[in-house]
Amino acid sequence: MDLDAWFDHARRDAAEQGSPGLEPLLDMLQRATRALRAADWTQGPGDGGEGGAPDARPPIPPPGRGPDGSR
Repeated sequence: MDLDAWFDHARRDAAEQGSPGLEPLLDMLQRATRALRAADWTQGPGDGGEGGAPDARPPIPPPGRGPDGSR
């Protein structure tokens, strides 16, 4: 079953179940799913290459530890 057929079926099912409020949510989910499937996943965030953005923040240390991981 392709994406559009699945969403058409889900809309019909929601209407039959008396849940018309699901239609806008299904429309939004369908648009988001299309955008994710169409996205170019070959580039890293930020700089167009592999890896993180140049301005990425360091990870937050666990509670009770300093920025360098010491207690």
